[in-house]
Amino acid sequence: MKFSTFRSRKPASKRQPASRRRRRALFESLESRQLLAVDLQVTDAYLIDGMGLRINEPVLGEQMFVRVEFATTDLPVGSQYQVEVQIDGVPRRSGTLFNGAGSATGSGSVTLNGWFATQPTHELFARVDADNVVPENDELNNSTVVQLNSAAGLPPFKFAWPVGADVYDQVVPLRYVDIDPSGGAMDYAGGTATSNGSFGLTIGAVNFRDQDAGIPVLAAADGVVQSATDGLGDRNTFAGFAPGNSVIIDHGNGWTTEYRHLRRDSVTVVPNQLVTAGETIGMLGASGGSSGPNVEFVVRHLGRVVDPLIDPSSLLLFPVPSYSGDTVALIDGGVTTYDPTSDLLEGPSELAEWSPVGSQNMYAWGAFTGLKQDDELKAVWYRPDQTEDGFEIVTVLQDTNFLRQAFQNPAMTQRDTGTWTVEFLVNDVKVGERTFEVVSPGQPDAYFTRFGSQVVDDRFTPLNIGTSTVGNVFRPTMTIFVSNLGDDLLTFG
Repeated sequence: MKFSTFRSRKPASKRQPASRRRRRALFESLESRQLLAVDLQVTDAYLIDGMGLRINEPVLGEQMFVRVEFATTDLPVGSQYQVEVQIDGVPRRSGTLFNGAGSATGSGSVTLNGWFATQPTHELFARVDADNVVPENDELNNSTVVQLNSAAGLPPFKFAWPVGADVYDQVVPLRYVDIDPSGGAMDYAGGTATSNGSFGLTIGAVNFRDQDAGIPVLAAADGVVQSATDGLGDRNTFAGFAPGNSVIIDHGNGWTTEYRHLRRDSVTVVPNQLVTAGETIGMLGASGGSSGPNVEFVVRHLGRVVDPLIDPSSLLLFPVPSYSGDTVALIDGGVTTYDPTSDLLEGPSELAEWSPVGSQNMYAWGAFTGLKQDDELKAVWYRPDQTEDGFEIVTVLQDTNFLRQAFQNPAMTQRDTGTWTVEFLVNDVKVGERTFEVVSPGQPDAYFTRFGSQVVDDRFTPLNIGTSTVGNVFRPTMTIFVSNLGDDLLTFG
């Protein structure tokens, strides 16, 4: 038995080399783990221009694009992470990244944007693996800090006011450049007279009647036309970012200006044409993504949007108009015989002369700027002897830098002949007035509608009546209804 027992161990002794191989494999595995050094490292962080080239400093007012370059070492399979950039503590994140996962080495880069150079210096902080989800041997090289310096812009020519109309008379700054990178909306003054992603100064008219009459859009400085687009549909009332009919002018040294949403068939320039400051290049309109008549004026430097209101002394020839979010003003208004609420964007039909024996109600409308929530708008009617006839008060529901509002005179006890006055007030402070005459026999007022919507006289934008092919017996038709909103007889001759 002892012999047999002794002999039974011999196979085990023969298996010793295999056992040693297992120990050697275990030793090698431990050695590999000691050499493994999982690491993510930021290798560079810098600003780039519109061509993707590194820039040392942005101009004041310029949108900043940050490129972050990083390297990876021995990332486990399935590793995922994000890159975060902060400028002055305001963060932006990349999507989920997988670069280098399962590889000995790897690299990558991301570009994040949204910040604007609003002051002479900024601090840039960039970090890879922003949430520390990848275990590493060294976390210290995951981030870097860069000091950024901004410089005054030096375009070949400063920019002039780009519209042939006076601000707060015919036009108003409707929207400013959105300088908030967080997904919200904030303008240069710290207010909300902008929309998320807006990258131009939007200068708007009161209504489409003003657009039809024609408000020139002017070249802001000397330059060469880079592109010109015309013929696209106009009178749009939907928001969006499509430029519609537009002109881009190259002013040299990387500076361009763009003029968006121009009126159809109004563009007067062609590519490669030389233009001078103040030259008419089109008309204010509502083509592309536009919720009303306007022109969006966009300044760029090296392909990046610049808000010229951040450093106006370096970029602008004109004084910055007072901020529309705080400037309380009446831009336009009028008097009608009907409730004009549905026509405020088109432009209400107005009656200049009323009959003393007419039966129509008296309405008024106004276009206001600089309103705050709970402000009180008031329209007061005065007879020719300056005695009050009636008034209506409307409470503003929310802060707004532009509001069209209709009012009704609830009294209307009599129509004395002479000049009547409607005064418009904001919080009992008069901001404007309009007058009309009560005379005999008054005036007719032709009012045109199509599908229940007003068609203003002297309309510039064509109406689409349908299509037909050659030889097709079908001929598209259009019906326009005419009614008389005035006091005197309306005749057609």
